[in-house]
This record gives sequence, C-alpha cells and structure tokens, in this order.
Amino acid sequence: MHGRRANRAQEEEQARLQKVKELIPLVNNLIKKKKTNSYDKEYIDRTSLILMKCPYLQTLWNYRREYFESIKPEYLKVKDQIEDEQCDMTKTPEELKKLLKEENSMVEDILKTFNKCNELWFHKLWIIKYCLKDNLIDMKDLLNELEYCKSSFYKDDRNYHCWNYRSYIISCIHIVHKKLNNINIENKDNEKYIDETNQSNESNESNESNESNESNPSNQSNSSNQSNGCFNFDVYETNYKLSKMLIENNFSNFSAWFLKYSLKKSIIDINNELNLIKNAIFTDPFDQSLWEFYKWFLFQNGNDKEEIFFILLNNNSIYFFFPNLINLNISKCICYDNNNKEIKGSWDKHIITINNNINDSNNKESFVFSFKFDKNDLSLGNIPYIKFILYYYKYNIYIPHQIHYEQNILKDIYKLYSNSSKEYNKYEHSIICQIDITKISKCEHFNILLDENQYNRKGIYQFSNNILDNNDKNKICYNFYKYINSANIMLNISTNMDLHLLNLELEQINELLLLENDCKFALYTKFEILKRIERFEEALKVLDYLKHVDFLRLEYYKDQETEMLIKKRIHDYYETNEKGNNNEILDLTHLNIRSIVYPLMIEAFFIPKIDLSNNSISEWFSGKGTLNFLYNLRDLCLNNNQLKNFVLLMKNLYNLKLLEKLDVSNNHLVDMDQDLDQYEFVILPSLKHINISNTNIALLLNEKYKHKNSLNTYNIVRHDNTVVLSKL
Repeated sequence: MHGRRANRAQEEEQARLQKVKELIPLVNNLIKKKKTNSYDKEYIDRTSLILMKCPYLQTLWNYRREYFESIKPEYLKVKDQIEDEQCDMTKTPEELKKLLKEENSMVEDILKTFNKCNELWFHKLWIIKYCLKDNLIDMKDLLNELEYCKSSFYKDDRNYHCWNYRSYIISCIHIVHKKLNNINIENKDNEKYIDETNQSNESNESNESNESNESNPSNQSNSSNQSNGCFNFDVYETNYKLSKMLIENNFSNFSAWFLKYSLKKSIIDINNELNLIKNAIFTDPFDQSLWEFYKWFLFQNGNDKEEIFFILLNNNSIYFFFPNLINLNISKCICYDNNNKEIKGSWDKHIITINNNINDSNNKESFVFSFKFDKNDLSLGNIPYIKFILYYYKYNIYIPHQIHYEQNILKDIYKLYSNSSKEYNKYEHSIICQIDITKISKCEHFNILLDENQYNRKGIYQFSNNILDNNDKNKICYNFYKYINSANIMLNISTNMDLHLLNLELEQINELLLLENDCKFALYTKFEILKRIERFEEALKVLDYLKHVDFLRLEYYKDQETEMLIKKRIHDYYETNEKGNNNEILDLTHLNIRSIVYPLMIEAFFIPKIDLSNNSISEWFSGKGTLNFLYNLRDLCLNNNQLKNFVLLMKNLYNLKLLEKLDVSNNHLVDMDQDLDQYEFVILPSLKHINISNTNIALLLNEKYKHKNSLNTYNIVRHDNTVVLSKL
C-alpha cells in the first residue's frame, strides 16, 4: 500500500504477537496479586522486567504506584515510631528517596527505547509529585529534570510528551518557589520576633536562645540553599536558551518557536529576532511553524493584556467598548473625580449569551460595560476630569509563573504548597483609564472620547484639524470613524510595530514571492499586512490568488473576502462624506454576508442607516452580532436574507434604543403553524415601522388572521402587497 512492501510489517507484527504471548501469563498473575493487595518485592521486580519489554501496561504501573504508597508509612516515621525498639532503622526517608531515584532511573532507561510512551511520562511525573508531597526532592532535583528534558530534545526535538512533561516541571518549580518564598517570609518574621524578645529578656536567656539557634544549623542552611537555588532560576532565561539551542539545530520546530511567545522584552532583541525568523523563512518558505511565529511577532506580540477599544458618553453614562470578551469585576471597579474623590454610580453590561433569555446573568463576560452616574454632574459640566480603575480577570498563558495549577494535574501539589486566601485574586488585573471630559465630542446622542495622542505614536492616524471645534458634520463623523478604525488597527498589531515597519516587512514578503509566488503562507501574511494598512484592492487580489493556491480553504477565504468588502464599503462611505458628498445609507447589499460578529463593522457606529439586504444573514444565537452594538442606528434593512425566527432577531437587537425603522421583508420569520394570537417579541422604544411584506407573518395575517388589526402593540397596515407593523 502507498508503494511500501508489507512483508517487513508482517514480520514485526508476528514478533510483537510472540512477545505478547510470553507476557500474558506473567501479567495475569500480577493482576491477581494487585487485587489481593500483595506488594512483595519479588512481584515488583517482575513488573520491572515486563515493563522494560512492554511499557504500555497501565495496570502494572498502577501496581508499582500502589506499592510505593503502601511502603510510605514505614519509611516516613514520626518521632515516636523512631524511638520504638522494634522499628526497622534501615527504612528511612533517605532510603525511600533512593528507591524513588532508582525508579526514575528505570523509567529513563525504558524511555531510551520507548520515548513516546505516554504511560512512562505519566509515571515519571507521578514520581516527582510523590516526592514533592513529602519533601523527598529539592530544587536541584527539579532542575536536573529540566536538564533531562533538554538532553531528550537532542534526540527528538518534537517529542510532545517531553514538552508536556517539561511544562509540568516548570510549574512544579514555581510552586516550590512560592512555598520557599513563604518560608523565608515566616523565618524573617520569626527572627524579628526573636530579636525583639532578646532585647527584652535578660542576657543569660539571650545566650540560651543563641545556643538553641546554633544547635540546628543544618535545617537553616538547607532551607536557605533551596531558597537561593529557587531564586536563581529564571524561567524566561531558561526558555530563551533552550529555544535558541533548538532553533539553531533545527529551525523547523514549532515548540521551540512557541517558547519565545512568553519571553520578556528585556531578554530579546527585537531586530535580532526579526532577522532570525526572516532568515529561516527565506531558507524554507513552506514551513508553517516559521510563519506562525512571524505573524505573532508582527500582529500579537505584547498585546496579551486587555485594552479599551473606545469610550462613549450618552445620557449621563460612560460606555467602555473592549475588542475582546472581558470578565470585568464590576463590584470592585471604581470612579474618581479630579480631587480623587469617589463618584457614585451603577455598573451594567451588554448581555452576550442570550440563548433565548434576554436576562441571562450567568455569563459575566461582555464586550461593553457601562457606568451610570448617580448625579447629573457630567452634563452640567461640574466634573472636568474623571478616572476609572477597572478590574478584570484573565488567565494569561504568556506569563509562566501564573499557570493555572489548581485546575490541572498538579492541583494536589498546589493545595499543599500554596495559601488559597492569598491566591484568590492572582488572575485579577487592572486598567487605569483617565478621561478628560473636554475631549469628549459634542453630538446629538453618543459622544466619543477623542484623545489625539493615543494612536499617533504608531503613525496610524493624525487628526488634520481640531476635531472639537469643527462644525462640519461630515468631517466630524469621518474623524469619529478614523478614531475607532485607528484603535482597531493599533489593537491588531504588536507593540513593537507601526505602519512604517509593516510596509518594510511587506516589501520583503514581496521579494520572497518573486521567488516562490505560490507560497500560501507568504500570501496570507501579505494579506494580513495589507488589511491593516487599508490597501483593500490589493488585499482582495491576494485573496483571489489564495483561492487557487490553497483551494482546500476556499470557504475561509470567501469569508475573509466578505469582511474585506464590508471594511472597504465603510471606508468608502466615510471618504465620500468627508469630501462633501452626502450619502446617508451605508450600502452592504449583495456581499454574501452570513454573519457579522463583533467587532467587525463596529466602525459603522455613527452611520444612522444601513442596508444589508440580499445577503445570507441569519439570527445570532450568541448575542455577538455587531448590529446590536450599533447603538446609534436609526434605519436597518434586512430584506431578503435567511431570517427564520423573528422573536430571536428582536432579542438580538434589544440594545438599539434609537432604531426607528426596520425592514425584514422577504424572510421566513416564523413557521406557518405559528399562533399569532399569542405572538410576542421584544419591543424597541423608538421602533415605529416594521416592514414584514412577503414573510410567513404577512401570509398568515392575510389569510388565517385577516381579521386581526394589531400584533404585539403594533397596528397592522395592509396595502396592496405590502404588510407593515406601524406605530405612526
């Protein structure tokens, strides 16, 4: 099959079967002993012989683990047991430690032959955990395990079992580090207490105290040595050296590149890293691992912390828009005035997980949070400056010392070594947001905070004039768009990049494409850069070419094309308005749009009328549809889409308080067996006109319910072939 000879495979299979036949009676006998809890040394030695030939027998590894658990009390004796004359003095913690080191050595010997056996790596980690629980290993042993992993990578640098094991050892080091740190703090507190006691006691008592301290120097030095060894360990430096070594040996190693994701900026040189990855790319442009790191370096590096997208003011409320879902701890967030005095108010959030329940309170995450002031001080101009401290929870995979120990295989070690009360808020971060009220625009409804210096540092957009003094409505809306768009661009490029550097990278990718014009990784990276620097026509051409080069991802590229067309039309809308051509409606028709998920299209926030007819839009079950975030929308056309549930649609538009006109004609909206006498949907406060022509609702109202003149507080207006729900 596939051009390979099968004879050798059959011979290997026969040899394997013969080996299994030899092992079956031995294994069955040991399983019987396991069931009777017989843990004689003779049987343990037999398991060693079997496991060296076939280490995949999990039952035998369990048998060995049960054996070590059973002998633990004999070796870890308390003081009273040691004084017992019948006690075996040869069984000491040191002897148990020796046994476990031999066990670890046996596992490492078997790993030389079976280096990708999951049972072996699991047992090796179990040995470490067993020893940690009873202080049978120290920091030196853990660091030796890291060295073992390093030596294993010389033989197989892509062994994911070893990479996984190494990550657990790193976690163990940090857990022990935390414990030793706590011990140091306690020792310092004790020393301080002793010093204070010595000063108040008589000199002879002081001498006795000093003698007692000197009587047990070994424990003090041992703790101190472990502590120092722990503090000398730098995970960032260790990861950097390992990744450097592995990449120099073989740059086609995704795991080695992934290690670089968590490195501190102080360790790496930006230019050197960029040159390293580009040299590797030009050597082998078809290696995906290289391009993945390159894209991360250009677009994500340094963006692991949450940032505010933009801020709006409306009806005495401040709205915070975030680019990602964020779990804001609203019970702790606080607002201050310019005198550092707390300002009282109430917090709310834009509901995300709807699931047919608009009052779903289980999900604490959202894209938008709002703070409503108790007093109307902002509109009265009594407060010129406010400061918010926003607290949010985030588990950051780019910070190695914040691994989620309590929820993985090390949770039992974590509970023994950590103080849960101190660790409660370890994933809580904060954002300090300072708002100059004078920089908030003056509009009819939603006013945006405009900080001219926020995005200029990356050369993304500079305001051509004073936006606050400009009376031209088109110019103001154009600047609003550019501000939100600039925020979106900034949040999607790395902190060490700007538009000028992206253009330089684009030139080098073009050079590579002259040599390898069908390299899909280079083409897609080029597309990502063009998208960020808003060269839409070129980006669309690259997507067209990608459809032919990488046809297996055709549907994905079609979705990307749709997103680009949406962005282009929004950009063109504002460009024409900025030039003085009044174009009230944003035309997004015939783009084959299937869904619009936040933050796509959020740049259209200040556009009052949007036409999305003749697409393939359906209801949004997650509550993440961007339309519900366009609070400023007045007129929405969804004619001729794939809307099948009108009730769910209205739930997903519940935030559009200013929406006056909605067109959902030429959609199903309901099933034909729907009871319209009991039919209800969310009522938007300003919505006066709903066009339901050529829908199942209209068909039912014209036939089965033709006597009906109102539906859910709306009047039914029938005229020729049109059916409208109206409050006019």
